[in-house]
Order: sequence, then structure tokens, then C-alpha cells
Amino acid sequence: MATVATGFVGLGADWPSVGGVAWTEILNGGLSIVAVWLAAWIVAQWQSASRSRAYALSARVQSLLTNSHTIIFVKDLDGRFLEVSDQFAALLGLSADAVIGKTDYDFFPAEFADSYRQHDAEVVTAGTAMNFEEAALVHGSLRWYVARKFPFRDETGRIVAVGGVATDMTARLLAEAERHEAQER
Repeated sequence: MATVATGFVGLGADWPSVGGVAWTEILNGGLSIVAVWLAAWIVAQWQSASRSRAYALSARVQSLLTNSHTIIFVKDLDGRFLEVSDQFAALLGLSADAVIGKTDYDFFPAEFADSYRQHDAEVVTAGTAMNFEEAALVHGSLRWYVARKFPFRDETGRIVAVGGVATDMTARLLAEAERHEAQER
């Protein structure tokens, strides 16, 4: 763009204007060239910074997924996992790559998966973050989680995915049950 504008301004400087002063046209042409090149440089810097920010964000998100002790996931609107934390994958005894593209039905009994999908649908319908208590059968053991699910939106505001962060509450619930039982005795 800057090169084309420079060429047009250069051609215009060769054509004398009627009743005008040639040096004024050359000065104006030069200033126009500088302005166009400056705009092109600013756009290039902005694009470079934008790519750098996107990469930095991607690296931070990947670090979060790798190092978090929390179960984190993102599912598309059809329920396929797009991203999962290493903690979530380890819970299933798989790598994160083995989970991506699959659904809850591939890992959990239908009654649990149905519940998860229902909660996802509620988040999409409400268009806002919501908390749910969810049970999961993990390696034959019943576990209880508090899941915070939220919509992911594209640049137009349309919901395109559902994210979630889940915390295992099983130990706390068992401790509370034992404490309640001890108090009753």
C-alpha cells in the first residue's frame, strides 16, 4: 500500500499544476509519502505485536493446562473436547491428545454424560457462567465435583464453546459426613 501510494505521489510531483508552485507540490507529496509509510509501519508494528500477544496468550494457556492441579476443559457445542488440562487427562488415565475430539460419552456412563451435557446446554441457553455439582465414576469410584461452566464467545459474541473448571469435593464431603455421623453418635 505504501509503495503504491509513493508511486502515485511521485507521478503527481512530475506533473506541474496550473498556477501552482512546483516546490509546494513536492513538499506536499513528500509529506504524503511520509504519512503513508508511517501508517504502514504502524500497522506492521501492530500486527507484529498482535501476533506476539496471541502467541504469549497461547503459551500461558498451555502452561495453565499443563501445570494446574484443577480439572480444566473446553468443549465445542457438540460436546467434543477441544482442550483439557493434564489433570483431567490423568483422571481418565490418558494423554490430553487422546481426550481431544472425544465426548463425555466416550469416558463416562451415559447417565453421568447426560447430566454433563444438560449442564453445558444450560450454560449456552443462559449465556453466562453457572456452578454445578457433578458426580463422576472414576476408576470404579464415585467422585463429586463442583464445576464452574462458562460460555466461550467468538468475536461477534456468538457462543462457540463451553469451558469448565472442576474441583474434586469428594474428600471434603466424606469428612463432613463423618463429622456429622460422629456428632449424631
